[in-house]
Amino acid sequence: MTWQNMSASASSSGASSSSSTLLELSLPSATEFALYYLPPLTLIWLLLRYRNTAFGSRKPIPRITTDPAQKWPKGPPGSLLLGNQGQLNANAHRYLDQFLEWRRQYGLGYELTIPGHRIIEANHPTWLEHFQKTAFNCYGKAHLIATNGELQRTGIFTSDGHAWMTQRKAATHAFSRNHFKGPISDKLHQHLDILIDLLDNLAATGEKFDFQDVMARYTMLLSMSIAFSTHSTLAPSFTSDPRCLDGRYDFVDGFDNASPLIDKRTRNSLWKLTEKFDASAKEQVDGAIKAIYAFIEPLCKKRVAEVKPGTKNKEGDILDLFLEQERDPWVLAGWMVNILFAGRDTTAFSISWLLYELIAPQNGSKGMMQKARDEIESNGLSLQASVGDDHSGAARTYLDYDDQKNLTYLNALWMETIRIHPASARGMSICYEDNTLPAIPAINQPAVQVKKGDLVMWQDWVLARLPSIWGDDCEEFVPERFVDADTNSIKPISLWKFHGFNAGPRTCLGKNLATFDALAVLAATLDRYDFELVDKNQQVNYTTGMNMGIKEGLWVTVKRR
Repeated sequence: MTWQNMSASASSSGASSSSSTLLELSLPSATEFALYYLPPLTLIWLLLRYRNTAFGSRKPIPRITTDPAQKWPKGPPGSLLLGNQGQLNANAHRYLDQFLEWRRQYGLGYELTIPGHRIIEANHPTWLEHFQKTAFNCYGKAHLIATNGELQRTGIFTSDGHAWMTQRKAATHAFSRNHFKGPISDKLHQHLDILIDLLDNLAATGEKFDFQDVMARYTMLLSMSIAFSTHSTLAPSFTSDPRCLDGRYDFVDGFDNASPLIDKRTRNSLWKLTEKFDASAKEQVDGAIKAIYAFIEPLCKKRVAEVKPGTKNKEGDILDLFLEQERDPWVLAGWMVNILFAGRDTTAFSISWLLYELIAPQNGSKGMMQKARDEIESNGLSLQASVGDDHSGAARTYLDYDDQKNLTYLNALWMETIRIHPASARGMSICYEDNTLPAIPAINQPAVQVKKGDLVMWQDWVLARLPSIWGDDCEEFVPERFVDADTNSIKPISLWKFHGFNAGPRTCLGKNLATFDALAVLAATLDRYDFELVDKNQQVNYTTGMNMGIKEGLWVTVKRR
């Protein structure tokens, strides 16, 4: 071999050796790749993929339109990995105002992302009707099981399908006209007697009190009576003696505490993580739930033991109706807790908001109180002079269920309160299978694709403040908007627009009871008493619980007229 060949061979051998070495360096083993290369590559991918959207959320989906200006969804820019969750948490104390601001800025159908989900805003009657009625089976409440399941178990507000239908059918019988004409009216009038006696005594002392608290005590005992046919140990919480307002009860405190705590979870997709770093939050939730079920479960167990299978409606209350379908005390207790949440806070809060609007200084020139009193007197419902100083209830005449239709103005006051101060101020549903929110040609709104796992949200509080839905005076309290001036009757109105009681298959079961209860309270009190705000400059704000009350309470004094 010549020197040149030897040299070439050596050179070739060296190159081969060098190439082999490079290959060995550039191709790590699977273990090395998983340990050293995959984590940083994954992190880089995550940072790029979720640079302004939430981890686990879907990429933006184009709208079904040929208009390039409307092809891509609008919405507030999100942050790295968290999307819009940080903004939602930061505005927890004013969450409804934040949603209204976003709607005004980005329009119908703006989108948010939170860890694990894409959210589509759907505050429009057409879309509400679509996913709450037309495509009802495509949407549901499964997303609430994690956040609300400990409190509401398999109750009507967290269930779909058979469990939901079973409860709905059973509860529907409890709110039939025959029940309203009989046991419900009797129980309501009995509790009105207590309310009138209490207000008379508060008027005699002139002391200030929280009207919202009084209403909460009244509606709790009325709800207990309708649901269980008993007050159990709560009877002392609402009596004619003003000192009853000083009493505290573990069950009621648990009720009051659970609402904002569970609501906080529903607004924070990272609640499990944050509660790990804030052990007190989990302890508060557990304590509230324990107090609730320590009171409710024994009542259910006692009834199950007393009522044999196949026995129908012994007491004529909601528990007996449920007992015809279910005999597990754990399940029954969850169902009954849902009923109490629906019956207590929503009505108490709404009546309180209504009274605030009637006595607020800014509404003094509207003459609403006088119109209400005139209607009460013209229908023979005034209690102003029907009862003597002995507080005997024998001569009291309360509203009959069938006479509600004659109270046009009181109905309008109630409806306007539900519109502008909806107790159930917002809602959300999860999509179970791919679906499409339809186009709305009248407002040039393109169709929106909704994928399985996406969330659609609405806020009746926001809906009430949209001029496109309710006119330029939408943010004013104007009960006349519901009255037909020619016939002096309530105008027919779509429940997809007037959505405070929900609509479709999930229309509020207690709508008629809440309305009857509220009108009966108004008819019994407005003409008999003068209410006055303790702080005439009070700037009321809403609570951040499962239902929307007055955050500071409604502190008033009362006088006999």
